[in-house]
Amino acid sequence: MGVPPAKAGAATADQLRDTIWPEIAKWHRQLPEDLKAMIDVQAERVVVVHDPEGAFAVRRTASKDNPEALQGFHAEHLLFLIDEASGIPDIVFEVGMGGLSTRPPLATSLAHDACKLPRRAARSGSHRGH
Repeated sequence: MGVPPAKAGAATADQLRDTIWPEIAKWHRQLPEDLKAMIDVQAERVVVVHDPEGAFAVRRTASKDNPEALQGFHAEHLLFLIDEASGIPDIVFEVGMGGLSTRPPLATSLAHDACKLPRRAARSGSHRGH
């Protein structure tokens, strides 16, 4: 299995540009040289050098005016990194979860519920519809 695509989301573009991406760049600089050479931190993406089209992270502003920000990826494994998730409207999570298959009805507050789940329940989606 390769590295899954990832999306980094936040409520504002400023938060992504001024907070999240500098933090990613900081930790990238601290990696051992051989590992650092395998990852390229770009202005809008972080890519694995040997597979930039298949193993990457992109940043997206997630808001009620742009609920499709987290949609578009369909893969066996996806990673969503959401900063300040409580500030992201539920509709954004609902749209993003469209890439996941066999999902039951969504709970009222996805960000809140996701923070309280055991790991197995979060992966299986068994927490929704309670």
